[in-house]
Amino acid sequence: MGFWLEYEDATGVKNLLVDQVKVQDAGQVMLAGQVAISLVGGLASVRACCSGIRPDEHFRVEELFVQRQQPLPTPARSHAFGARSPKMR
Repeated sequence: MGFWLEYEDATGVKNLLVDQVKVQDAGQVMLAGQVAISLVGGLASVRACCSGIRPDEHFRVEELFVQRQQPLPTPARSHAFGARSPKMR
């Protein structure tokens, strides 16, 4: 059984595998994973999908956490060792 996200941005629809597991017996299965989505333009839609289940089986997503990541700030340049700082007036 696989769990993936289908999302759409300015370039079209894409799929991203989150987790997968081999299921032997019927019952509950917990899937977990973390993925990063690189977007072009805005996010138009997101859909949670499951594969590998029979037509009479159902799945439910009980919790899905989404967080927007901001780019890390670029560190400020420092003076090279021994370089002189400009004179203050």
